[in-house]
Amino acid sequence: MKRRDFLSFCLACASGGALFPARPARAMSFDKERRCCATCHYWTGARKAFSQERVTAEVNERARCTNPDSDYRNLFVNSLHVCDKYWRWDQLNQSPVFRPS
Repeated sequence: MKRRDFLSFCLACASGGALFPARPARAMSFDKERRCCATCHYWTGARKAFSQERVTAEVNERARCTNPDSDYRNLFVNSLHVCDKYWRWDQLNQSPVFRPS
């Protein structure tokens, strides 16, 4: 086997996950008062809000910042990242509707 063939074989195995299996995703829950990208309005990562109080996102999730005033605009940042142009996510600002019975 030539060196070139061996390297292409290794690349094919690595991209398929045979040599380096994927690590399991680690989700983390964030309180709405925590000022990090997972709770920021301008972070585009996958997350889920629970009862307007908590957010669940993957710790290693990297997503684009879309804040026009931030130094990190259009850069990929992880869910734990913090900047001084934080704005709370809209889904956390909504208060639950109280309807008396």
